[in-house]
Amino acid sequence: MNAVKQLKYSLIVIFSLFVSFLHAQKPNEMLQKSNDLVYEGNELIDEDFVSAEKEYRKALSKAPSNTIGSYNLGNAYYNSGHFDEAMIRHVEAAKNANSKSERHLAYHNIGNILMQKELCKEAVEAFKNALRNNPSDDESRYNLALAKECAKNQGGG
Repeated sequence: MNAVKQLKYSLIVIFSLFVSFLHAQKPNEMLQKSNDLVYEGNELIDEDFVSAEKEYRKALSKAPSNTIGSYNLGNAYYNSGHFDEAMIRHVEAAKNANSKSERHLAYHNIGNILMQKELCKEAVEAFKNALRNNPSDDESRYNLALAKECAKNQGGG
């Protein structure tokens, strides 16, 4: 009887370790699936916006904090003139960014969206955030100067 209990205990431990191992693999697997879907969206974006959007959304459903998925979906919306949707996705990308480089790109695009919406004071702050994450980016520096001039012309100084 003692051997049966020991066997049951061993099987429970082995099963628990197996489940733990599977659980640990799941986030990486989901991120890989998400990245694959982002790639598919990138392949479709020039010919079929709706299909590309669908792939990006599927990617985000697999891994909601996938910065690349949010960023690329934001770019797709921006390029199609859907600035409010683009803003939502770029804010997500900035929030979930894993590096200064990712954060810089997201804030730079947030600044561009705000300029499109003529929210110049807010764009100034976005470009400043972009430069905090990549001080050597001349395009962000140039856009910051444009945003400051726009804010000045709007009376916001």
